[in-house]
Amino acid sequence: MTRKKLKKLGSDERFTFQATYAGIGMKRTMRGKINTRFLPTILFEHVMLGDQEVTDHLWLNYTKKFAELGLLTKGEIIQFNARVHRYKKGYAEAKVTDYGLQRPTKVSIIKSLTEDRAKLPPLPDEKNALIGLIMKTNKDTYLKSGRGFDQWYVDQYEAWLRTESNLTKY
Repeated sequence: MTRKKLKKLGSDERFTFQATYAGIGMKRTMRGKINTRFLPTILFEHVMLGDQEVTDHLWLNYTKKFAELGLLTKGEIIQFNARVHRYKKGYAEAKVTDYGLQRPTKVSIIKSLTEDRAKLPPLPDEKNALIGLIMKTNKDTYLKSGRGFDQWYVDQYEAWLRTESNLTKY
């Protein structure tokens, strides 16, 4: 299913979107024949441009700007600027063209579900630890689907937690 509303916007300018935070995940990329790399992703639902929903869901790279928001709660509304981009999804001959968003900037929470965000634990600022948090959060799903669960990354997250002195209160 092509995201036709995003396609119509084009990629010539940046737009301000609002979206509902729905979760975190990861994608696997291959470098060479044996080197797998995991990249953190963030899932949004009900991606809006003004009062129009442009897509029911969308995965974006989990950029530093999203991480700076801290631990998010499902249902919070996030605002960001981004460009539409065209990409291929699927495998081999089954690849299809779709449209997504890229290079988010001016990221902010416009509707929080948490009374005091300062009391939430911070997110790891180290990529392997962040992948570990994602794997730990989605462990059951990843194990059931055979989708790249690796305890080493979870261990990196737990080691990061132990080294963060300000996390003892959580």
